[in-house]
Amino acid sequence: TNWADYWEDMKRQLAVRTVVDKLAVTPARRSDQQLREYFAQHPKSFQRPPEVHLKQILFRVTPGAPDQDWEAARRLAEEVVKKFHAGASFDALVKTSLKQHPKLRGAGGDLGWVHQGRLVPELDAVAFKLEVGKVSAPQKTLEGYVVLRVEAKRPAKDLTFDEAKDDLQSQLSQQA
Repeated sequence: TNWADYWEDMKRQLAVRTVVDKLAVTPARRSDQQLREYFAQHPKSFQRPPEVHLKQILFRVTPGAPDQDWEAARRLAEEVVKKFHAGASFDALVKTSLKQHPKLRGAGGDLGWVHQGRLVPELDAVAFKLEVGKVSAPQKTLEGYVVLRVEAKRPAKDLTFDEAKDDLQSQLSQQA
């Protein structure tokens, strides 16, 4: 393919996008009044569940691995928890764990903000019971053992119209 073909293809794509915008997207946009009516009629759709900002250290174990691999991962996870309680930084423990235990293919780091109900039920229960700044005991998952740390929490919240407006416009335009 040469540049001329590339530019011709780009022109066609832009022309198609322009037609789609004129015939579908623009007519599908809702007025502020329509958005407000929908918002008022569906209040439960605009509730943000509780959230936690999580960090993790995951000591991965291949499914079907021998019991000794699972046991080694559990012991390493327990060691990390002990070091944290002795004053070690969680971030430093993440880095150290990744370097020292490649056989277990450790993975760690910041999971960001997680809504309640988004994790597997066992981890969800642990994450939302932990206090900010605390770490969990090692939790066995299908992937290995996980140690969680809660960085911050946000309670459930009813969104205002202004907070929900852009997402609502996008959602209703796509439905139309």
